Amino acid sequence: MMIITMEEVEKLQPDTYVYVDIRGEIAYDHGHIPGAVCWNRDEGTGGLPRDKTLIVYCGIGEKSVSVVQNLQTKGYQAYSLKHGYRDWLMKCEKELNAREVQKYERQMILPQYEAHQTGGCITGTDARGNGSRTGGGVKKEGRGTSAEDAGTGKIEIAGVRDMRLLAEEIINGRRLTREDSLERFIDCPLEELCDGADRIREHFCGSKVDLCTIINGKSGRCGEDCKYCAQSCHHRTGIEEYEFLPTDAILKEALANEREGVDRFAIVTAGRGMNAKDFDKAIEAYETMSKECKLDLCASHGFLTREQFHRLHMAGVTSYHENIETSRRYFPFICTTHTYDDKIKSIKLAKEEGFCVCSGGIIGMGETWEDRLDMAVSLAELGITSIPINALMPIPGTPLEDREPLSEEEIIRTVAFFRYLNPEANIRLAAGRALMKNNGERAFRSGASATITGNMLTTSGSTIQSDKELLGCMGRDTVPEYMRKEK
Repeated sequence: MMIITMEEVEKLQPDTYVYVDIRGEIAYDHGHIPGAVCWNRDEGTGGLPRDKTLIVYCGIGEKSVSVVQNLQTKGYQAYSLKHGYRDWLMKCEKELNAREVQKYERQMILPQYEAHQTGGCITGTDARGNGSRTGGGVKKEGRGTSAEDAGTGKIEIAGVRDMRLLAEEIINGRRLTREDSLERFIDCPLEELCDGADRIREHFCGSKVDLCTIINGKSGRCGEDCKYCAQSCHHRTGIEEYEFLPTDAILKEALANEREGVDRFAIVTAGRGMNAKDFDKAIEAYETMSKECKLDLCASHGFLTREQFHRLHMAGVTSYHENIETSRRYFPFICTTHTYDDKIKSIKLAKEEGFCVCSGGIIGMGETWEDRLDMAVSLAELGITSIPINALMPIPGTPLEDREPLSEEEIIRTVAFFRYLNPEANIRLAAGRALMKNNGERAFRSGASATITGNMLTTSGSTIQSDKELLGCMGRDTVPEYMRKEK
């Protein structure tokens, strides 16, 4: 037997086993789980007790099977903990209060370890892209470098020696799906991942960078309980509250943005949907902008009826924004007042009306790498052509105020694999660009082809002018179509 469940572990005598973390990043020495051992594989097995059963995990239990095989051949009684990361957290949650769990979870890094093609040597990188890596092929539970992930029926992409080769396959027509083993994106060398993503971006999107700006049309008093949002009435953030803005104020902002050369302008409102009075005001604003402005119009007003979507379309709106926010699995941990399926229904209604749908999400809310991959695949399945990626900027007064901001490497890796999974879409940088050097210059070299610019709701972004200067120095084109026609 190679794999053991948490239920089976609980039946063992406490002094007969020890948990072993082979990730090498986080030492579980907080005292909450007595006897836990952080094992650095590079130091050999000398620190592992031979008189106890070893319960081994490295993020996802099944991935530690190869390590267990090696330990067993050396005489250790070892088992791989099934669903390691998730089961470990469940155990922690029984012993820690909510705030400690959040802090503990923030420190979790989900690395993916591989068995080297020759000799079963274990090597890899952590989920932040650090560490060393040797070899190219992957040995999947005794199946060598088979085209299928052992026991899952999934198509292997981990055997690709260089992600730039996978990028060429995607350029030539390959499309990745849930049937592919996507874990390779989590631990592959970051530089080659980004190089490949940039090649895909250049092939499908060229040098044009799509710029859009937004105005907060109505602020605060939102009845939804999204944990990241400053505008929810469930949180105390001190945000400015106001009713739907006058048409003149919205038009003035749109014309100013047009003069600066953005492609698109959106009105965004807080709330589950819009009441009849506010919706009529929005229609008036869109009709006025449609007559007075040349730029494209986008709307973001929550869940609308089919009739409301049609009225927006007739008023001149061409794009509709509805983020799915995260994976289906993690969504209930972020919001309880509406569901993931409510989001999907809204997106499908907008697409049926003929809108270009802009949908993405937020990273850094406590989700796993697998959640981010799931979100990227879900957006591909929905056929989304504009995908904003927000990096959480923790806002005081929200339940996520204590979240540690993501590193630039984490953001870059996410942007890059979103490009592989959505090769023809605009991957759009949104909130959180300030977490990256030079407002995300590297992200634009790692698959990003669009950005939200100007003032961004309750989190500050870049100015239109500074973005145009940055992108111009990179050789990117930021001239909107309506300005080309004028020339």
